[in-house]
Amino acid sequence: MGLLRDRRFAPFFWTQFLGAFTDNAFKQALILMITFRAAMGEAETGVLIAVASGLFILPYFLFSPLAGQLSDKYDKATLMRWVKVLEIVIMCLAAAGFVFASFGISWAEYYLIGILFLMGTQSTFFGPAKYSIIPQHLRNDELMEGTALVEMGTFVAILTGTIVGGVLILQSEFFVGGSLIALATAGWLASRGIPAAAPSNPDEPIRWNWLSSYGQLYRVSKQKNSVLLAILGISWFWFLGAMVMAQLPNYVKLFIRGDEPVYIFFLSLFTISIALGSTLTNRLTNATVELGMVPVGAVGLSIFPLDIGWLDYSVLPEATLSLTSLMTLQADPLIYRVVFDVFAMGIASSFFIVPLYALLQHRTESKTRSQVIAANNVAGAMYMVVSAGVVSALYSIGFDTAELFLFLALFNALNTIYLIIVHPEFLLRMGSWLVGSMRYRVRYHGRHNIPREGACVVVANRVGWLDWPVITTACERPVRFVTRHTNVEANRRMVVARWLGAIVPRSEDEPASEIEAALERGEVVCLFENADELPNLDLDALLERAEVRGVPIALHGFASSTTLETPTGWIRRSVTVTIGEAEPTPNASDELADAPPRLHASA
Repeated sequence: MGLLRDRRFAPFFWTQFLGAFTDNAFKQALILMITFRAAMGEAETGVLIAVASGLFILPYFLFSPLAGQLSDKYDKATLMRWVKVLEIVIMCLAAAGFVFASFGISWAEYYLIGILFLMGTQSTFFGPAKYSIIPQHLRNDELMEGTALVEMGTFVAILTGTIVGGVLILQSEFFVGGSLIALATAGWLASRGIPAAAPSNPDEPIRWNWLSSYGQLYRVSKQKNSVLLAILGISWFWFLGAMVMAQLPNYVKLFIRGDEPVYIFFLSLFTISIALGSTLTNRLTNATVELGMVPVGAVGLSIFPLDIGWLDYSVLPEATLSLTSLMTLQADPLIYRVVFDVFAMGIASSFFIVPLYALLQHRTESKTRSQVIAANNVAGAMYMVVSAGVVSALYSIGFDTAELFLFLALFNALNTIYLIIVHPEFLLRMGSWLVGSMRYRVRYHGRHNIPREGACVVVANRVGWLDWPVITTACERPVRFVTRHTNVEANRRMVVARWLGAIVPRSEDEPASEIEAALERGEVVCLFENADELPNLDLDALLERAEVRGVPIALHGFASSTTLETPTGWIRRSVTVTIGEAEPTPNASDELADAPPRLHASA
């Protein structure tokens, strides 16, 4: 939480928090006014609310490409301040709409729904700068904490803004309008403290052609497989979240027979658990970009919705469940199982989403980072629209709300399997994280010495079956291990090694060429000293030819130089991983100091 007192982060955090708070206060006040005060029938009210939601999402499709280009081309802090000025103007227009409504003007509701389009527009231009500014102001070891705090703040703002919007409309339309202007002004004042964030790509051309801009977003998004998968994973989260949030009222009313306060309780529980999960994610990963949390969260997003959909609700009493009964532990035990499932689902959501957002910031090129964020916003909006269509289709073929949770659980399981198959780094890092968390106390020194971008050769000492997981965790970039097996049993494992991204030469003459190809693509390649399975590999010659940086890694705390003892009982064995400073090769670029080409990583 130290970042909340740091000028590099705190003004941005409160700017983002107040923006999300204002958005949701306005939307909730408008929805409640349409639902309870407008002289409309049920069908007209439902259509208006659906149109309102669509108008808020529409700008993400229309303006995200332009928003990404502007965020890369200009100072992000300046851009944020102008967006907050626009928010003040929009809230003044909204205040006028609420005044019109207070006088019973018939078209006031339609006018306010139009304001939602403007709100979505300013959110569209704020989004790319929001996430791309974090890596500019924070160090690599602060990136996970910063992302977790932003996610926590966003969901707390959504919850509190929704509640406050309902309270404000109960007072008067005048009170709503004045409060929204005050909130927008507070957000602008907070934005004035955001430190300058220099343009990452000032020469970026502005593309006014809509189709051409979308083509550019796709090209920058697929620059790395892990980045594209992160976008798909984040979008899937919004698909799932939109479905859960939209169906939660029906679920509470029809299945656990709760009243309105019980619905507010479950809404608050789900939102707060996501916020708490964001903080827990940062603590469990020691503030590193730990992708091993993603499969853990994905599994949780299948288990807990599956339990919700599988429960037998016929055993519940017919009487309406009140919040008093729930809080005084007088409700049926099955209700508390639902409470646990909803809370755990929120925690799992954070395990899944926070590392993916951190990866999106960490592995994208700085000059196109905002455009990647814009592409992510477009994909997320698209998935939410598809979510609404899927729900409508499932209801039309006879699904009930509980069965929708079963659908989510099963479909999420398929999504998780696909994610792991096409990008096994998630699985490898999950194993590394679990081993480091439960069986070993692993301490890393010098992680910052591994270059964040560009080709790199890592040379480590061989320690046994855990050297891959330990080195993978030490490097926040994907690692291509070099290995070769000759016996029949090892050849069976070779298939798994290749799936995990290893370089497995088929003959003794291939290693150098495959390694050089990987380095030309700017990847991290790991070699082991005295690797008997690669007798013909001349490491010195390879380093002399390659224009890369070399990094020695020494693994300490083992029984011998070749065997890592498995700890027994509950005693965690201490392991130390020391990453040396990057040593340039003779052909490296001029900004690197001269250093011997041979690397040593003795434990």
